[in-house]
Amino acid sequence: RAIHIVQESINCQKFQNICNNQDINDKQKWEYIFELIIQSEKSMKENLEAESLECSKLQSLMTQLGCKCTKVIGEGWGGSVLGIVEKEKGDKIVEFIMNEYYCAKENKHLMIADDLNFYVFKTLASSGSCILNPEYEIWF
Repeated sequence: RAIHIVQESINCQKFQNICNNQDINDKQKWEYIFELIIQSEKSMKENLEAESLECSKLQSLMTQLGCKCTKVIGEGWGGSVLGIVEKEKGDKIVEFIMNEYYCAKENKHLMIADDLNFYVFKTLASSGSCILNPEYEIWF
């Protein structure tokens, strides 16, 4: 586990250096960032032995559909899967995952709510994405 933790710390520093580097263009920056995310995911599986069959299947599907990289976040043993993809491919990927993955008979057990928007949604790079629960959130 220590190897993964140290490696993640180093990757965070690399990420910051990439973002601050004015000598490389945005496309190159993204390619470096994708590689860091792929390395992080590999380390999580190999050094933490944190992997779930469902997340791995979903990651493989997302990669086949065009995601540049995927990563399990929020617990490696079955958290959420983040995929980074070009904006114009997002709708197609979301629709396919909703209809072909979550609605597939063998994956029905993964659903705890009928609203698929709880499971698959798009967001843009920003301060983060979340689902707000009106029972616990203050609305203005």
